[in-house]
Amino acid sequence: MLSIRGPFGLRGPGGADLAPAGQKERAILAVLALSPDRRRSRRALQHLLWSDRSDEQAAVSLRRALSNIRRAGGDLSDLIEADRSSVRLLPEVELAEDPAGGALLDDIAVRDPAWLAWLREARLGLDGPPAPGGPVVVDPAEILAERPAALHVVIRSLVPQDLHEPRFLARFFCDMMATRLRSMGDIEVEFEETTAPRDAAGHVLMEVESAVAGEEWYVHLRMCAGPQRRFLWARRLRLPMDLRRICEGPETSAFVSRAISAMLARMGPERRDLPWVSLQRASQKVFLGDRDQLDTADHLLERVEPLDGTGVVQAWRGYVRLTRALEFGDFSDLTLAEAEDFATRAVRMGAGGPLIGSLAAQVRMKLAGDIDHGAWLARQAHDEDDRDPWALHAMSQARVFQGDREAAHAYALLGQTAASGLPNAWCWDMQCCLTALGTGRIEDAWRHARTAHVQMPTYRPALRYLVALAALTGRREDLLRFAADLARIEPGFAPSRLLDDGYPIETLRLLGLKDDLAQRLVA
Repeated sequence: MLSIRGPFGLRGPGGADLAPAGQKERAILAVLALSPDRRRSRRALQHLLWSDRSDEQAAVSLRRALSNIRRAGGDLSDLIEADRSSVRLLPEVELAEDPAGGALLDDIAVRDPAWLAWLREARLGLDGPPAPGGPVVVDPAEILAERPAALHVVIRSLVPQDLHEPRFLARFFCDMMATRLRSMGDIEVEFEETTAPRDAAGHVLMEVESAVAGEEWYVHLRMCAGPQRRFLWARRLRLPMDLRRICEGPETSAFVSRAISAMLARMGPERRDLPWVSLQRASQKVFLGDRDQLDTADHLLERVEPLDGTGVVQAWRGYVRLTRALEFGDFSDLTLAEAEDFATRAVRMGAGGPLIGSLAAQVRMKLAGDIDHGAWLARQAHDEDDRDPWALHAMSQARVFQGDREAAHAYALLGQTAASGLPNAWCWDMQCCLTALGTGRIEDAWRHARTAHVQMPTYRPALRYLVALAALTGRREDLLRFAADLARIEPGFAPSRLLDDGYPIETLRLLGLKDDLAQRLVA
């Protein structure tokens, strides 16, 4: 039963909720239900919902949406049929009546101007013009133009102007914080200098104090929320008074990462529905090594995509597909085309800083096989912020593909330190494991994989390499223990699976360690 008046709904015979999560998937079902013979051409659907994209990109997006509808449909997975020219909703899908007269598609928020025009005409066509003095038909463009408030962060330096060195370093620190926040998505960041604390003017207030004592520099950061100045987090960083280390070393970047992660973790429930916060929480789910969590992340990203003008959401959606391919073996044409489409659009929008280039670079190198372009994107990201953990990770990947293993390991180590405050820091430890292997540092690789595993015990890449490294280094008890841990996550896993050509331990194969591993496993 399909409901298109009031809240959208799709129920199976037993009452199960079969509605697809995506707004555009729901819009497709509604358009088909209201079309003659319940059929529309592919080109019409593409123009209606993706009018701002090229024909090729719109076609890819429509294919993805149809696939999502089928996947959500459960027992009704065949509720639509499609050929090369058109899409049809089958007559078995009944349209629910709404005697209460709810508004057509009241809760579908698609911002495409072609869709808004269609919805306006559809509402007038079904309901007729409003009677004098009766309810007013509100233009959906006006409703959807009221975007949720952006997260507003005020960064305030409390250092007096006559303290030149502390003031310079405080400004540097505040600039790094603002740059990092802005690179993570659409967010309002305001900076001001004052010697007297004042009420917060935004959702989050960051107060920065800086001092130089002898041969050391101190910075103290305090974070509060809202006009009531609800305490969120406070920490200090102490470093030797060495400008090169402060400005170019990874420690300051790591402190910034730790502060942003703490801000997200302590954000009150009233702020967790802000688009920027939703984006960060979705991106964290990408690294949990769970397919359901990965799909949930993609649905969350899709919800905030219309509200993001920086390209960061598109970059993350491309990276989700990269993860589907590498971690779960989904190398379908649709997944590859979507990954490329999202990465390309993200770079074109390009207002989000080094994060976009870093994520897009990995899609280009690992899925498209375009090492030159991927390495160029990584370099661009690194030039924007040479201590950004994502940029350092992308540079490490680029050096791996270019065959410079020592440089790859050096970038990985810098990235590991810069990312130490992130909630998914284990990914950088895992990169250090892989680059250490590439340089022949087997014991270092073991140590980095162990560090990643301790932080996230269910992280599959770390467990896989711990099993392999335990076999290569003769750690029999560790091999059995980590293999048992992995089997609880991957039912049926046995160490012999490491020898399968399609199993995701590509670095071991590229380094020629597979034969040695086979001998150790047999022994």
